[in-house]
Amino acid sequence: MRAFPREEPGAKGAPWFQCGSNFSGRCARAVLARFSIDCMSTRLLTAAEVAELLGVPISWVYEQSRRGLIPTVALGRYRRFREQAITAWIERLEQRAPRG
Repeated sequence: MRAFPREEPGAKGAPWFQCGSNFSGRCARAVLARFSIDCMSTRLLTAAEVAELLGVPISWVYEQSRRGLIPTVALGRYRRFREQAITAWIERLEQRAPRG
């Protein structure tokens, strides 16, 4: 299944068509928030959202991303984090943690 009804550039069904030539900021975030892969909706989080979710500083999230220790999606110079990947990563950390 396709992510959007029509995917060719400029198609009226494509969400970026509704943004006009200024495909940035809030409009881009709205498109990324609805992005879907194989009928599975996925939400891309910012470092600030991940930091809030985990209760850690934003700098910690960026450091873990640079080290390759936290699942990251690279969008050019930007880093985003799939909500499902972060949840799975936390579960893996919980399974490895020594129980005492």
